[in-house]
Amino acid sequence: MSFAETARRLLDWLREAWVVPDTGLDLFADDDLPSLEEEGLERPWRYRWDHLPKQSAGFGFTDRDYRAARTRAEEIARLTVGDEVWGRVKRSGHVDLPSRRYPGVTYRLRIGRRIEVRCEPGVQSPWRH
Repeated sequence: MSFAETARRLLDWLREAWVVPDTGLDLFADDDLPSLEEEGLERPWRYRWDHLPKQSAGFGFTDRDYRAARTRAEEIARLTVGDEVWGRVKRSGHVDLPSRRYPGVTYRLRIGRRIEVRCEPGVQSPWRH
């Protein structure tokens, strides 16, 4: 296939995609479609969200909403790991969990942060990064 033929096919494909956008409506049966006039129907794709900070929940969230969400998250975490472990997390800010698969590797779990992989001296990390 020549370069011109490839370019022509690519342009035809792009034109077709531009003219007939995928609405995603084929996922619903005709009876299940939400009404476009419905008041509670959100269309977030119609707005630009670049102005929001990356860790914001959006316009409608107040400080009270953030506090309530954090309280619920802490309650779920406490119920998940138990009172003893949760007390250690609150005191030191992290929990060290030894790996069952890799000897000498420990995972440090911190609240609201990424998991840190810690290796004992002489032990090579199982991951490059």
